[in-house]
Amino acid sequence: MSVKELIDELIAEINKNPFRFRLEADVRAWLYNKLCERYPTLHKTNFHGLKTSLVHCEYFGGKGRRIDLVVFDEDDVRNINSNYMDKGRENHQYLYVRLSDAIEIKMELGYRGKRMKETAMNDVIKLGELKQDKQTTNAHFIFIVRWRAKKETKKEKQNEIISLRDCLRNKCGEYGVHFYTNNEKNYFLSNLSSSSV
Repeated sequence: MSVKELIDELIAEINKNPFRFRLEADVRAWLYNKLCERYPTLHKTNFHGLKTSLVHCEYFGGKGRRIDLVVFDEDDVRNINSNYMDKGRENHQYLYVRLSDAIEIKMELGYRGKRMKETAMNDVIKLGELKQDKQTTNAHFIFIVRWRAKKETKKEKQNEIISLRDCLRNKCGEYGVHFYTNNEKNYFLSNLSSSSV
């Protein structure tokens, strides 16, 4: 099963059970475990012959880029040459392991506002740059909305979230980043009737 298929499975689960995951960390933990099942083999590195998994959280890919979840390129992982999981330095620049997949996750719970838009857009740009720099083959951006808006601002805030989703989808398209989101009817849990859950 490919990384894309695993993310599709994640989205299907969220659509089926929109209250299963409370925070971004829950989503990341589920996907991390699925990825570790998909890539169980440990690979030998050049760092004292130690072995590592292809799957890692919070990988630093250079240029201030920390990535939520990564799958290392199977052919490049052996070139790890330090405790920081880089390949060493060349011309005073650190060399980072190529990735087969880079994944960023954002979960909107209704209280991050403008900061969410800024951080989410920065994550998409980061993924796009990784692709342009040929540091990753595939880039994935997951945007999960699970939010109950306050009644007095409900419609306005919901429209903001939908607008942000559309902006993120378009930005992902510009950069060749796969975009995923849960079903819009489950975005705002206050819209669900008790018979639908």
